[in-house]
Amino acid sequence: MSLTKRLYKLDEVRSSLIFCIRARRIQEALFWLRELEESLYGNDARRVLFVAWFIFVGLEHLTWLYEWSLHSKSREGREKLCWQLSKLSERDGSLWWMLCAGPIVEKCGTTVQVWRETCHLNGEDFWQVIVDASTDERLDSILEGLQEDMRAYTTMAKLTGQVIVRYQKWGTLSVIQPDIVYEEGNVRQERTYKIPKDCLYGMTWRGCGNDSTEELRDLSVDTLRASPYWRRLCNSEDLEEFWNTYFEWTTVDHPDEWSLADREKSHGPPVQCVGTPMWRWWRGWIPKEHRFFWGKQKNDVWAWVQTQTIEPTVLDRILELYQKMAIVPKAPKKIWVLCP
Repeated sequence: MSLTKRLYKLDEVRSSLIFCIRARRIQEALFWLRELEESLYGNDARRVLFVAWFIFVGLEHLTWLYEWSLHSKSREGREKLCWQLSKLSERDGSLWWMLCAGPIVEKCGTTVQVWRETCHLNGEDFWQVIVDASTDERLDSILEGLQEDMRAYTTMAKLTGQVIVRYQKWGTLSVIQPDIVYEEGNVRQERTYKIPKDCLYGMTWRGCGNDSTEELRDLSVDTLRASPYWRRLCNSEDLEEFWNTYFEWTTVDHPDEWSLADREKSHGPPVQCVGTPMWRWWRGWIPKEHRFFWGKQKNDVWAWVQTQTIEPTVLDRILELYQKMAIVPKAPKKIWVLCP
């Protein structure tokens, strides 16, 4: 897993950003967003903000998603979206429950059934019917944004697009921007925050039973070359000059000489053992509110959750199920989109 500018692990920075948004720790969330931005992961930051909305807020606040569709392509826009999302009090996990139900529940409500029948469609075959069903310019903008470079989260974007045509709840967003204060200095000095332990479980490589303790001690140019930020700086043949420039011994030192406290801000032993149940992760991450998803289909998903463990990460596990999912035949006379 690639390292970021300040030598955090990329998957842990992503998870820290989502976790701090959920916990409304605004300054810390903005720090992790900055780490993605300055590590040349701006497009990734755009997608991670969407994932945070999808898991925690979802159908309770479409206004934020509309703003995301307009402003998530710029760094300034993503910063504003981050603190606005961190301030939202609305919580609903319906989209997450529906995502899990797709490949798991065979007898489900109409919304999930239509999703099961169409989720395998790609490109225009999937989106055109949805776009045609939209009667709101704000929805048009959202649907356009959801089609644009969502990569691993394309399945989540497609589900969102299909469902919001039917369920629409708009709201207001904060316009008061917080003051942002960043530490200035070298790599070690700018590592202001420690990766929250609670964000690791079920969401990261270390949170699925793996140990990263030795990575900083053994840090090499080869490791750094996996990072977009560091790759452009260490391609010179003069490696001694590289180390002297960016890890100068009188100010920052090579990470193998950092204190244990400094190293533990980003690296350490596994936080959970292999085989830890998924339901523990679920109760810590997924909101109790899910007013658009209920009944037997909800009970069936929960029964499945109680049989699963957290390896690989929970999100990877769910998305992999879609890759293995057989095509569900369309029911007779079934409409593909649930119109209002």
